[in-house]
Amino acid sequence: MPVRQWLALLTLCLCACARPNYQDAPPPADSPGCTVRFTAAGLCAQMAWENPPTKKQMGSFFLTFHSALDKSAKPVNVDPGVDIGVVLWMPRMGHGSAAVRITPLAPGQYRVDKVFFAMPGDWEIRFQLKNASGVIEEDILSFTF
Repeated sequence: MPVRQWLALLTLCLCACARPNYQDAPPPADSPGCTVRFTAAGLCAQMAWENPPTKKQMGSFFLTFHSALDKSAKPVNVDPGVDIGVVLWMPRMGHGSAAVRITPLAPGQYRVDKVFFAMPGDWEIRFQLKNASGVIEEDILSFTF
């Protein structure tokens, strides 16, 4: 077998070894308490899926802020006092997905929709606190879609 054909076959075999994840699986299940932590701002945010995204359909979730110092059974919603951002990012590929839409519902409570993961793989949801100068604090949830 010529060297070029051997190298092409070897390359194909190595590329085919990736572990695909083509299921319509949502990102990680919601966890109680602080899903997202903004330590410097003293804030927590709870993320709860309204409609988890699939490979064919956009999803949406609620994001509710409360004080990281409030240890009560039902924390009181707190307005973060700055703009928030949510970025869908695929770190290994060096790109993200289309921008999400963030809609304020009440002080400290937001609905994030148009959540779509463009392809299977490792993803991050980057939660950001922002001001006029840019991102002032960020927390990241990582998962495989």
